[in-house]
Amino acid sequence: MSDVKDYFKDGLTTDGMETPVYDNSPVPDGKYVGKIVNASAEINPDTWSDGEHLKLEFEITSEQSKGRHLWKNITLVDENSDYVEWGKQDLMRLMSATGIGSLTSWDQLIGKQAGFTVSINKNGYNEVKRWTVAKETTPEATKPVSEDSEKNPWD
Repeated sequence: MSDVKDYFKDGLTTDGMETPVYDNSPVPDGKYVGKIVNASAEINPDTWSDGEHLKLEFEITSEQSKGRHLWKNITLVDENSDYVEWGKQDLMRLMSATGIGSLTSWDQLIGKQAGFTVSINKNGYNEVKRWTVAKETTPEATKPVSEDSEKNPWD
């Protein structure tokens, strides 16, 4: 059996190390773009639900709150068939927003970008809703200037 000293000659110590500070506050309400960094089906603890959910983890890539992570659970199995149908519809909207036409593995979602709306629920936690296609901000095209115009296109 290996030990810490097998990897680090004198062991490890945290002396002099600064304790990192993490921002655990909710991100502000708004529209974001994010990349899916994890997607896995999980059976939930008995205290939460008897069903199974797709657990998605997003990293925000848009400027506001860039680098923060958000999570979304989509119902896959539940005693209430309405929850399963809503979960299926939500997953299909996410597929459409990410350009996935056919989903056969959760791994297909990883690395995909989507736009989404975030709100803060009554318990003070973020909720990810309403998927959209992730759009890069590009400058708007200017109207072409007619040939008989005396103005330059950049005027």
